Amino acid sequence: MISMNIKNLFNKNVITVNSDTKLKDALKTMIRNNYHQLPVVNDKYDGMINLKNIALSDINVETTKVSKFVIKVPTISPDEDT
Repeated sequence: MISMNIKNLFNKNVITVNSDTKLKDALKTMIRNNYHQLPVVNDKYDGMINLKNIALSDINVETTKVSKFVIKVPTISPDEDT
């Protein structure tokens, strides 16, 4: 079995949004980078937003903030082994 440290798999240049970002700006970031989800980071990692949940909702992306769509997901320490 091959063991690898998780931090060797991480991308160090992560594109994020914060919970106060307007959805229209988050969507522009997703489209520009061909992403379907983005991490939400304020002082720490808060969760993820994903395109599917936004697309299926009936909201105004001009005024709605990212915080409405944050999904909590499990995390792992960069120093853990695979």
